[in-house]
Amino acid sequence: MKRYGNPDYVLYAAVVVATLFGVIAVWDAGYAEAAAMGQMLPRSVITQGLYGIAGLVGAWGISQVAPKRIRQIAVPGMILISLLLVGVLFLGKEINGATRWYRFGPFSFQPSEVAKVFCIISMAAGFAGLTPWVKPKWKNSRQWIGHVLIPKIQRAWPLLPVLVVVGLIEMQPDLKTACVILVTAGFMLWAAG
Repeated sequence: MKRYGNPDYVLYAAVVVATLFGVIAVWDAGYAEAAAMGQMLPRSVITQGLYGIAGLVGAWGISQVAPKRIRQIAVPGMILISLLLVGVLFLGKEINGATRWYRFGPFSFQPSEVAKVFCIISMAAGFAGLTPWVKPKWKNSRQWIGHVLIPKIQRAWPLLPVLVVVGLIEMQPDLKTACVILVTAGFMLWAAG
């Protein structure tokens, strides 16, 4: 397997530190209850630690995939997520007034969590071919519309499928996930120019 660039050790170190802080926070929240039951570590700490390790291994694995391959899954991934989000409205299990999960026996699946990842991939793929924004010169409002507004709207097209996904997530209703995706999309749009 071909490697794509050197690993970003500073980024990996920051992720490890953030993961450790998360595990410590989970331990701090549950150690009194675990101590009352005679346990040293709450079960949630072990689970959080295992998820953290799986996430770090997954991040390293994704970093070994060619960016071109990742861009190729953007459109099919957004289509699949959109279909799953529509399907959960009709086939999903309602819990506390929200229909967000597919249930398969003891297992459950929440498509909006996977939608976060595919929205990032989709927007990154859409912004990947853009050149840096050069501020054009304009003298009147007609030139501003043609030289600034229309090009900026064209640069924002990768946001459209994300807005569709956010609308489907909000129909569940899941405002928290919708807001997380919108804020992330806004930062990506700002960073792309």
